[in-house]
Amino acid sequence: LQATLKLTEPGDFVFDRRGEMVFRQRCFYPIIETFTEERIRRGLMEDNAIQRCIDTRTCVAVLPGAMPSATFHFFEQNYLPIGNRLRVAGVLLHSSTDGKHFAFETVIPASYKIIARDTSTVMGVLDGERYEGKERFLSPGIHTFVQTSAGANLVVFWAQAVDRNFRPIEW
Repeated sequence: LQATLKLTEPGDFVFDRRGEMVFRQRCFYPIIETFTEERIRRGLMEDNAIQRCIDTRTCVAVLPGAMPSATFHFFEQNYLPIGNRLRVAGVLLHSSTDGKHFAFETVIPASYKIIARDTSTVMGVLDGERYEGKERFLSPGIHTFVQTSAGANLVVFWAQAVDRNFRPIEW
């Protein structure tokens, strides 16, 4: 709870299992438990957790122990772990060929920064415009980045998390 409160503002949405982030708005209202999962499996209830995360620009998720597989896959692909079950919107950058050209997709519309483990400021060209480590709003879709600075192991990470000194643990 403490990390989530430090990471977010009162108006920010979070994804959690049953409202354990009591001081933040939940993007998905049903409590994720066996009963809910069974109703979703039987088609008696819509699993719109993914769409709610996108619609509410949810950049922080506290993953429950179990959840529908499509939802789990969504979080695995679009959020990076920062500790325990806590994840933040972001993606690891994988180079196509030369280690300097990257294509990546974001699905959560938000402001992001590109960071590297071994350098303080990442520079390059992001979607055709000069990038010098400042936050940039990225709409959902495919983006390109050409790195011109030193640094390896690049990550596109929610800017608010970077500004509050959070980093992915699996990087």
